[in-house]
Amino acid sequence: MQPKVYTATAGYVTAGGGSSIGESYSSQTLAQQKAKAYVTLVTNRHLTEAVIKDLGLDATPQALAARITATVPEEGVSISVTASGLSPREAKSTADSVVNRRRGGG
Repeated sequence: MQPKVYTATAGYVTAGGGSSIGESYSSQTLAQQKAKAYVTLVTNRHLTEAVIKDLGLDATPQALAARITATVPEEGVSISVTASGLSPREAKSTADSVVNRRRGGG
């Protein structure tokens, strides 16, 4: 019998801004580019090693990377990180840790 696998999703926004229409447009475009670039970084070895250490997981960086996905909507600035785990808590903690690490919080 296969063990149950749970998933959880966390997200964040690569915010734009600006005091003029031109600045706002440029900031929005930059935020969209950042979001697309960040999607590829959520499974890199440095980040997965840090998440493993943060959470005390018994996993290799490669195994953890296989349990994490990230998506960004077309022309969007938000990133959704989904992680799977053997318990709801593990899945949520993993997704949250990835997001916090990407934001520079860890």
